[in-house]
Amino acid sequence: MGFGQPVPLRPIDAGSGAKAALAAERADHVEANRRLESDGAFYGDVQTKFGAPE
Repeated sequence: MGFGQPVPLRPIDAGSGAKAALAAERADHVEANRRLESDGAFYGDVQTKFGAPE
């Protein structure tokens, strides 16, 4: 779920390579965007059903 919750930053391990760190960062970015899209869809549904302002 994670509604309205930030995606925490992962610690970068000293032994991890740049590709692994970038892959983890990308996965977190995708998760953050998924949460934002879900939050927006939820609020859009609220606006439609209850006439909330934009």
